Amino acid sequence: MAGKELRAECFVPDRRKVCNDDFAKLKGNFGRKEYNFVLAASSLLDKQVDVLVYQTRRESARWQCNRLATKIAELRSKGSEPNLPGGLARFEKALAEANDCLQKEAYEDVLSICKIIDIELDAAAPKK
Repeated sequence: MAGKELRAECFVPDRRKVCNDDFAKLKGNFGRKEYNFVLAASSLLDKQVDVLVYQTRRESARWQCNRLATKIAELRSKGSEPNLPGGLARFEKALAEANDCLQKEAYEDVLSICKIIDIELDAAAPKK
């Protein structure tokens, strides 16, 4: 469930498929009343899901940083910096902070920082 909420299908589809397939097999074993097998194998699936959630958070955080770096670069290439209060430097500083958090595996912090940058960039960017 956590992998689905984090959109694992977008960021780590192979890992998600493995977890889904293994879960389906366990359901089949349960239906055949192979309870001892299900109990033994469920701890392995639990570990796989933990890895799925970790990898999804990591890849999501990377994607957010890359997306905002692209957005900042596009604004710079369009010459929008003079129109932005404080210029792009404050956004670049916040993005650098997000990248530092990414290196420290503080993925929730990355997502929070990127969300704030994204909202501020959308508000500050010149309208078409």
